[in-house]
Amino acid sequence: AMTAVAIENCLNHQRVKEIGFLDALTQVYNRRYFGLRFHDEIERSLRRNTDMTCMFLDVDFFKKVNDTYGHHVGDLVLTRMVSLIKEHVRACDIVARYGGEEFVVVLPETGIAVAMEIAERLRQAVCNQAHQIGDHCLNISVSIGVSGVTHITDAEDKKAEEIALLLLDNAGKSLYHAKETGRNQVVLFNSRCA
Repeated sequence: AMTAVAIENCLNHQRVKEIGFLDALTQVYNRRYFGLRFHDEIERSLRRNTDMTCMFLDVDFFKKVNDTYGHHVGDLVLTRMVSLIKEHVRACDIVARYGGEEFVVVLPETGIAVAMEIAERLRQAVCNQAHQIGDHCLNISVSIGVSGVTHITDAEDKKAEEIALLLLDNAGKSLYHAKETGRNQVVLFNSRCA
C-alpha cells in the first residue's frame, strides 16, 4: 500500500509538472518550456551537425476577430490553428504558443527547402479552410516567417544561447516582413528582412 501511494505521488508530481509546461488554452507548450526544449534542440543540432529551422506563425487580423466576434471565438480560432499546425508537423517537432496569437514551430533535422514546403502547406491549409465556429463562418489566414541555422554565419563558433536568439530574431523579422508586405504568405529570412 505504501509503494502504491509513493508511485501515485510521483505520477501526480509529474502531471503537475507537465501541466506547468502547457499553454492552458491551446494545450501546446508554453513559452517557458519552449525555451528549455529549444536550447536542447540547438545543442543536439550542433553536436550532430544537422540542420534545424524555426518558424513564427501569426494569425492575420486576429484583433479584428476578437473585436468582431468576441474573445471566445478568438480562442476557438487559436485552438483550431494548433490542430492544423499539429497535422502538418512531426511528433518530434516543437510547437509552442509564443504569445497572444503567435506560435513558434521548431523543426529539428530539417533543412530550409523542406521547412518552406511545410510552412506553405500549413499556410494553404489554414487559408483554404472555412472555420465554422458557432453561427460564424470565418476565413482566416496566417503569416509565417522562417529561419534556419544555415542563416547564422559561423554557427559552430556560437553558443546555443546565441544561436537561439538569432534564430528567433531572424524568424521574427521574416514574420514582420510577411505582415508588412501583404500577409497570408511565407517569408524566408534574408537580407531584405534584416
